[in-house]
Amino acid sequence: MVCGKNCCLGEQPAAAGACDMKQPASIAQRFDDAALTYDQAAIVQLRVAEKLFALLQELPPPQHIIEVGCGTGFLTQSLCKQFPDVPLLALDIAPTMIALCQNRLQKYPNLHCKVEDAQTLQLPSAVDWLVSSLSLQWFDQWPDCLQRWAQQARTIAFSVPLEGSFSQWRDAHQRTGQRDGLHPLPDEATLQKCCASLGTFRHFSIATETLHHLNALDFARTLRAIGASQPHRQHSPASLRRILRALPNGVDAEYRIAYVIVETGAA
Repeated sequence: MVCGKNCCLGEQPAAAGACDMKQPASIAQRFDDAALTYDQAAIVQLRVAEKLFALLQELPPPQHIIEVGCGTGFLTQSLCKQFPDVPLLALDIAPTMIALCQNRLQKYPNLHCKVEDAQTLQLPSAVDWLVSSLSLQWFDQWPDCLQRWAQQARTIAFSVPLEGSFSQWRDAHQRTGQRDGLHPLPDEATLQKCCASLGTFRHFSIATETLHHLNALDFARTLRAIGASQPHRQHSPASLRRILRALPNGVDAEYRIAYVIVETGAA
């Protein structure tokens, strides 16, 4: 998971306007630890990458692409197949994720995979496309990230989960007086306002992906397997048992996903 030029992933306070990732070291470690289980568990993540790619095919072909937060390469693979002669720089902060992506797609000479800390990331000026699937939400100051991306790319295209996702899980925790352990997500109104300031909307839509889990433990294990869990000291076997009782029919995990394409006019 990385961000734009001079964005901060370090533990020290970010400079004004930098993209600040909450607890960056722990987030990077969780995704690195989940690299070997990610592909099997990331059912929704694959669906979302496929839908974002379908939208990208409606655009004029790019001359160069940067992908932020490539993970194990769901979107990357589609881009390589569709644009085998277009230079593609795929970035992620989790080394094992990058290694798996590079190994999977090593036959594509146009692809360069790089482990990148956003504190040192230098994006080429005015790349054609900057794309990102399900990584923006990990930045506390995601509007600043979008502003920086818009300065460096003629088109930015991304997917991001929105506030209102996982409502059943959150409600069960609220009813039992517990913290849900989920990362806060962007709200739709703020996202639209922010993106409108970047340039011209080429696309904005919201779709819901639902994945049923047999029980709360299955849902929690899936989050861990994709690196998206946020363990909290208040979580315990007793608290999980309360959630299991609160959700006797399992968990319908609803992902409210925004798909956004903005033409920025970057020179």
